[in-house]
Amino acid sequence: MSIIITILVLMAFQFTTTMTMSFILSVQPALAEFFNIPVAMVPYLNIGFIASGMLVPLFGYFADKKGLKNMLVVGTFIFSIGALLTSFASTSVVYFITRMMIGVGHNVFFALVAVYYARLVDTRILVKVSGYFKLAFAAGIFMAPIAGAITVKYFTFQSFYLLSFGLSLFFALLITRIPDIKNVHTTPITLNDFKSLFKIRFVKWLLFGAFFLSIAPNTIFSFLSIYLNSIGETQEYISFVYTVIGLGTIGSGFVIIFLGHRFKFKELLKFGILGIIISIPFMFTLSPWLILPTGFAFALSFDLVLGVLFPVASSLPVKNSASLTALISLTMSMTALLASFINPILYQMFGFRLLIGIVFIASLLAYYVIKKTFKLVDEYKL
Repeated sequence: MSIIITILVLMAFQFTTTMTMSFILSVQPALAEFFNIPVAMVPYLNIGFIASGMLVPLFGYFADKKGLKNMLVVGTFIFSIGALLTSFASTSVVYFITRMMIGVGHNVFFALVAVYYARLVDTRILVKVSGYFKLAFAAGIFMAPIAGAITVKYFTFQSFYLLSFGLSLFFALLITRIPDIKNVHTTPITLNDFKSLFKIRFVKWLLFGAFFLSIAPNTIFSFLSIYLNSIGETQEYISFVYTVIGLGTIGSGFVIIFLGHRFKFKELLKFGILGIIISIPFMFTLSPWLILPTGFAFALSFDLVLGVLFPVASSLPVKNSASLTALISLTMSMTALLASFINPILYQMFGFRLLIGIVFIASLLAYYVIKKTFKLVDEYKL
């Protein structure tokens, strides 16, 4: 399979898995009605999906040891099977369990695909390729609320997951034909090599940065629809808000494509965090006039961060880059899991504004930690 077709196939799978992952965000009120549970409890249904990310380091280790392609293929088929089983979920418990399988596939693919294409393409076009993958991710975010609105109005949740299964299985079969990528080191990766990552100072700081950054999406995106529902907004308007957020995500892809050559990925990462910090105070007002532009700006900033974080990590001076990106994914999953337990309680007790304040503080800390990380990386190279 040629490099161009390989990139297109991987982008198509990224679109499918992202749309399926984001589907739940805008339809939480409808899911609460479908499963007959309080709407504020719907984020708990996502805990299985989030917790599955803790398995990613295992796949990252074997990707460094056995090959990236092998683990990508395994992840894609796990996702497909999870989508099929979720299409038969008729209770919240079954939905919780089967969505966990979707999470394994999504998290494995997302953590490893950046390492794969970074080794596949020439470094001169890596920036553009990263932007294209960000656009595929953004398209999934953009289409999820549209698919959610259509599903709620005309179809069933089962039909959506059957469609996701068909698409993902087709692309998974194609991914079995992508080229093998050899490890950049000639000596095999060992368990001690994996453990040695924790001895590198900039790795530990980077993981702290990933922790603080992950608080933002698992707070804002998860509870915005619940808040809008609580003030009487319709499913159509909620889906429209998330569609605008999806446009912000698409914007981040174009930023990477057109500004990636002018600025280093490290600089774009810092710009993205600053964008989050600037947009959060406007969201704190909870003004109906500011929800749409603020949601757009927040999504553009955060997804700019997410779009360059893994390529930055894959380029750092470590022996086992797939293991490092998997550790970042693990950190983000653990943060999301923690937020999934705590945020519903905080929301019910103190409201949405407190959660926004927590995101603001976490983003400030993330900016400081990431700056410290890059300083340590420069010192490590000396």
